[in-house]
Amino acid sequence: MSDGAQRLLTFSPNSMVASTLSDAAGNVIYSISTSVSGDRTSFLDAQTKKTVAKISKKMLFADTVTFALEFESEGKTRTRSRMEEVKLSKWIHAKKDGEDGEVELILGGGEYTIRRHSQYRLALFRKDAPNGDPIAHWRPPIPSAFDKSTPITLAIVPEMVQHEVQIIVGFTIEERKLRFEEQRGNVGNAYETVPRGPVLVGTGGMTG
Repeated sequence: MSDGAQRLLTFSPNSMVASTLSDAAGNVIYSISTSVSGDRTSFLDAQTKKTVAKISKKMLFADTVTFALEFESEGKTRTRSRMEEVKLSKWIHAKKDGEDGEVELILGGGEYTIRRHSQYRLALFRKDAPNGDPIAHWRPPIPSAFDKSTPITLAIVPEMVQHEVQIIVGFTIEERKLRFEEQRGNVGNAYETVPRGPVLVGTGGMTG
């Protein structure tokens, strides 16, 4: 699929912990920020300044992910939003009997997988069409995680744009996990074994 038919969101700088996301026209759409302790990453709508998603690492309880859900108030025409929090491991988790590093996640009630890809580094597929074309992926050429000055771009097919916030969060989680393992030297190339399940790491070094 040509770039013209895709939603392109560019992370600048090339960071999963602190970055702005701009569309193909250069308009800032979202921003990502992470607390100094690394226990909370927030995703903000650049126009409304409202939080659209949040990842929280908790000391005594399960890590969570929170998304803003829109709804119409009864008797009112104005759309409102509320935040819904779920366990991170319930929303995104290692695929049973899947490849190393392959995870399942829920997008709008549908089941999808993110897995390592030799061309796209990370790519999103429908669970029922694992051999089909990816519906979201990092856009080549993909800069090294060490290269913070070169932006990295996420490409999303038009029919999945309605789920782009969740897709951004999923790619952020999996890219952080991959960078963390690369930093530790446990990945010989970008597509080998990583710990099963979601990992939320802090702001230090390559983890971003």
